[in-house]
Amino acid sequence: METVGNKSYVLLNMQDILRVGGNISSYEGFILFDNYNESTVRQVSSLPISSLPLKMQTYTLLVCRQGELKFRLDYDQPVCINGGDLFFFQYGQIVEFISSANDTSVFFITVSKENMMNLLHNVPNDCMPKSQTLKLDNPLMDEIQLYYNLMRSYIDSSDSLKQKDVLRAYLYIILMKIGSEYNKYFSTSDRIDTSGIRKMGIYHRFVSEVKENFKEHRDVEFYASSLCLSAGHLSRIIKSISGKTVGGWIRDYVILEAKVMLQTTDMTISQISDNLNFPNPSFFSKYFRETTGITPGQYRKSYRS
Repeated sequence: METVGNKSYVLLNMQDILRVGGNISSYEGFILFDNYNESTVRQVSSLPISSLPLKMQTYTLLVCRQGELKFRLDYDQPVCINGGDLFFFQYGQIVEFISSANDTSVFFITVSKENMMNLLHNVPNDCMPKSQTLKLDNPLMDEIQLYYNLMRSYIDSSDSLKQKDVLRAYLYIILMKIGSEYNKYFSTSDRIDTSGIRKMGIYHRFVSEVKENFKEHRDVEFYASSLCLSAGHLSRIIKSISGKTVGGWIRDYVILEAKVMLQTTDMTISQISDNLNFPNPSFFSKYFRETTGITPGQYRKSYRS
């Protein structure tokens, strides 16, 4: 458990979740780890921490070499990744690990927000990593594994003053290769066209804006102005992609944040109301009940029981 401001969350620590033991390397905002050397692999669902939502405090690249890992992202439908799959977790996303197969073999590259922001300035928009499963062919899987090994080796053996620059360079190469693979998939698929790619870009920017500003701003006009769009145009794009209105999307994210606090902290309803910038606890309870059908106190009681 860690406190961020006056909020407490269970933070994503895969060393605890997968018991990777000493198979971990870290240096100034880079953490690389895997479970390759585990003699006994425990079910993720058997670990106490897996029953709690985990709010990402980093950007994390997950590669599944074999087996199966199931998790829920931002309280949406479960995601199941298998051997040969890659998944990219964004900063601020809420993850709940559900289960894993006994033979699951994975590796992670976890990067601080500062390091990722430094890199993304140089990554083209169409190469931005996406939070969706990407199937890797064997050569690309082996290539990413190679860069992972190089990064770990460099962390473990080098004391160079340029160590962070080298790690960022390796990660930049990985991100470009992943972005290229996403583009290759989209260009050969009928699922999305050029217009769809542009709309997805707007959608992802909108999501980022909401995560940064949802406490102070819950009106459509603010986000439309931030994205240099009309409120109507933004609403149509968000509705077409997510099936929800802009207002509905913002409301759901506020409720998601409230649920995390109710589940993982001992903050009072009044404190949570203040933290989420509601005028008073009564207004917060009404807002929560209109969306979930129950009060915050009832939700907390039902979850903990």
